[in-house]
Amino acid sequence: MIRKKYNLKITTNQRILNEEPEQFELLTEAEFARLKDGSFAITYDDSVATGLKGKSTITCFGCESATVTREGDAPSELILEAGKTHHCQYATPYGSVIISVTTSLIENMLTEDGGSLRFKYAIDANAGGLMETEVHAELY
Repeated sequence: MIRKKYNLKITTNQRILNEEPEQFELLTEAEFARLKDGSFAITYDDSVATGLKGKSTITCFGCESATVTREGDAPSELILEAGKTHHCQYATPYGSVIISVTTSLIENMLTEDGGSLRFKYAIDANAGGLMETEVHAELY
């Protein structure tokens, strides 16, 4: 397994219920690796700007699925699989909740030399349709 350092730009577009969409951008350093099973892992430090402080890892398995794992103050794991819904534990500073995550898109354009990853998902809790999110992560 070879780990490389890259600059990482994550652009997140998020719409909560009936509110206006918001866009967030995080520029940081990331560690990028191709794992033994062939998947790619992007590990970076979240900041106060993202709302949660800690280490996050996006692991992408081909073009079909990915996980977003957060360690630190609010540990959680989102399982993203295009066209499917997964129930995941999501931690916040106020406690953990079980959410449904329905993924509509995963575009994996990662190679050994970096690249980008885009995914879209909707989060639902108690059939309330909480949030729609689109994330674009680019290594450069």
